Amino acid sequence: MLGAIMRFARLLGIGSVASLAMFTVACGGDDKPPGAVVTQDTGADTALPPDTEGDTSTPDTGDTTVGDTTVVDTGADAKTDTTVTDTATEPDVPLGTDAMFIPDTLLDATKIEGGVPDAGGDEVFGDSTVGPDASSALVPVGTACTTSAACDPTGAGVGICSSQFAPPDTLDPSPSCMALACEGGSADVGKSCGLGGAGLCIPGGAKGHCLDKCTFGSTGAASGCLGKTGCRPWSWTRVGGGVTGTGYCSAGCGADADCSAGQKCQTESGYCVATVTTYPKAVGATCTASSECACRINALSGLGYCVKACKTGDATAGCPTGFTCDPGLPATDTGGALFSGVPSGLLGICWKNCTTDAECTPLGGHCESNTATGVKVCRVP
Repeated sequence: MLGAIMRFARLLGIGSVASLAMFTVACGGDDKPPGAVVTQDTGADTALPPDTEGDTSTPDTGDTTVGDTTVVDTGADAKTDTTVTDTATEPDVPLGTDAMFIPDTLLDATKIEGGVPDAGGDEVFGDSTVGPDASSALVPVGTACTTSAACDPTGAGVGICSSQFAPPDTLDPSPSCMALACEGGSADVGKSCGLGGAGLCIPGGAKGHCLDKCTFGSTGAASGCLGKTGCRPWSWTRVGGGVTGTGYCSAGCGADADCSAGQKCQTESGYCVATVTTYPKAVGATCTASSECACRINALSGLGYCVKACKTGDATAGCPTGFTCDPGLPATDTGGALFSGVPSGLLGICWKNCTTDAECTPLGGHCESNTATGVKVCRVP
């Protein structure tokens, strides 16, 4: 159980981002929409009936009058038109067994709308594959949930409740909807995702995972996460003379009371679990293996010490005396000042306070202060 949780924790690492370009919703109808051009004969032919939809003969076979200018649909889909690109934006209409119709979420190319989204989310002319739309852009990422039903509006299984990600553990103190794949796959890591761009695509699986997005600055509190769930920093950018950070919501418990559904808090990771693992060593003790504690090991020296997860500004999910909860926000970079302080609600690590390198050498670290906390700690690379 813990192995699965720790793998998930490592999966949710910190990296850099790019901005999102969301897909456009484009759908069409099955019948001839407004704007179709179907004209009647303009010659003196009165014996033959007017041209009907789909007539491609110009002039009509049998016409005895020259000057027939009949044309077929040139501006929108008609029942027999197979060459006109669908540019309409109205939702699909029900067809056959497609009673619960879903608008397309990927841009249509040349096709006639059939009202039945295929398994990939986009329809092409002649595609008879019937299946739910698996687009992550339809998943209400960040919405509170207890089961996955509310997170999977299309029935494709791409949207689940975070409490179902690693059963029997619920992981987040306040579970929310997530998507098991990002719209553009792993290429979207660091971009917005989910319904309305409410999520952030992070590494995971073959196509990334879309988790609830949060934002923060140098002061105040991080916003975007539900209840006791914490905000894990991912990236930041300078905005209007200040700095704005972006992260994703995960973990954050400090006590059993923070968890739901009878779960308990694994304080070393901040995750809510069905069964807590008890470690033989306490925070701050030297260690060389993950079986001893949440051991932060220097890969070069093989030395390390026991740390734990924490959440800034939360006494329950904070650090013991002599340790500082540091989410790793930089005070400066090559462009100048960045974070002048640390807002509450961010996930971090409890690092041991120090004054000299000599205190940190046996722990595999160095004594340094290079983040917005302004506190010197034994940081292990």
